Amino acid sequence: MEEIDILVKEKDLSKVRDIINSRKECKDTGRIIDLTHPLLVEVKLEDEKLLLDFQIKGIGFIGVLVLKEDILINRTHRKNNLPVLTDHYDFLALFTHSFLFHGDFRKYKKELSEKAHFKKNQEVLKQFYGEELGSKFINFCKEKKFDEILKFRNYYRFRYLLRRLTKVADVLISILYQNLTKSKRPY
Repeated sequence: MEEIDILVKEKDLSKVRDIINSRKECKDTGRIIDLTHPLLVEVKLEDEKLLLDFQIKGIGFIGVLVLKEDILINRTHRKNNLPVLTDHYDFLALFTHSFLFHGDFRKYKKELSEKAHFKKNQEVLKQFYGEELGSKFINFCKEKKFDEILKFRNYYRFRYLLRRLTKVADVLISILYQNLTKSKRPY
């Protein structure tokens, strides 16, 4: 199977659509996840099936970028011909995606609690969220108290937006978009 580049720029979204349409092992599942996750693609290999979540602009919450594209692209390595985040930034991406976008940690609880014990992962999380909040998040991950982490979600969003007032319109548009498409989402 030839290589599929899953970390693409927004302007290359048509290229991704062409890949999906031209390859029999890929199909668009029709799931609109978020403005920052416009495409979920199913790739069928000989002995397994992969769901690829295309991160066109990086990881965000309600329409605002949190982990930008360059953070993700500059910290990858190749595994099975697909770009994969390095361990430390994979931890940050899984945490941020679960904390800010999904609003729960149902998929990654075990993985995050295990990875929270590694010093380099702790440093990356503290660097991104700040020393105080990062330390709290790490301790809660270690203790598997994910509900405690979610209590900080609105606080963090509000603080984040206060520092980026130009993004408020994007957030309002995204909330409206999400509410209009919520009934069409199978999750």
